Amino acid sequence: MKYHEPASGAEFVEYEFQEINDTIELQKQFAKTSVKELFATKGNRYRVMLAAALGIFSQFSGNAIIAYYLHTVLDQIGYTDQKQQNLINGCNSILSFFTGIAMALSVERVGRRPLFIFGSTAICLNVVAMTISSSIYTNTGAESAGRAMLAAVFLFGVFYSIAWGGLLYNYSLEIFPYNLRAKGFGLVFFIQSVFQFINTYVNPIAMANLNWKYYIFYCIWDGFEAIFVYFFFIETKGVALEEIAKIFDGDDALVGGGLEMTRKEMELHGVKDVYSHVEYVNDA
Repeated sequence: MKYHEPASGAEFVEYEFQEINDTIELQKQFAKTSVKELFATKGNRYRVMLAAALGIFSQFSGNAIIAYYLHTVLDQIGYTDQKQQNLINGCNSILSFFTGIAMALSVERVGRRPLFIFGSTAICLNVVAMTISSSIYTNTGAESAGRAMLAAVFLFGVFYSIAWGGLLYNYSLEIFPYNLRAKGFGLVFFIQSVFQFINTYVNPIAMANLNWKYYIFYCIWDGFEAIFVYFFFIETKGVALEEIAKIFDGDDALVGGGLEMTRKEMELHGVKDVYSHVEYVNDA
């Protein structure tokens, strides 16, 4: 009830019944959707751009180096004992896990956009710190630089969990309308897989030949990510899934039940405005 105030009693029942009617009607008429609808409208193309960014940024922020080549990173800064490396890896994973839980509990209070901006900016600054400390240790062997690099590794896991952990999947589902949600979510996963493939073959070669200098690439790239997030990511906090279509499509968005579509999308299907032939409760 609290999510539908001020509706209550009979008004609440009528509202819910009408929403069900609209949803059923739209589901009948949109039983099939094609991939081309992802690019059919300006709003959908914007969604695809965000989906591509989510897929790329979540796999290409330097996280693959920490996840798959942590032992190499630790070797570079003097932590060569296997037991010590396992302990560091375990502690880092646990810290990232609890950070993800904290993010999930705070996302509705803080909002998506602030978390994305903070996380991506912090990742960029942290990678800069990793680059500097690793460079100093390589050139001087200073233990303080090695410890600074280790601290940066732990902080990277924290910042990554904030920006590209569970929030990634939550946001991916929110930005797409019901009829395109599965395809949009699949697009994010496809792009993730492509960049996982790239990481698999590029990172080992780059790490072996460039050592700490390879981090410079991520300093630049993560800076681009932070700028992109700031200018293009849209806030969806406090907006019902049925209403998010209006953020992307403006006045052209048609909202009914759980399905949000633009008039242009409806024209592609040869469907009339659902509100012109759905029988309303008050008219029954």
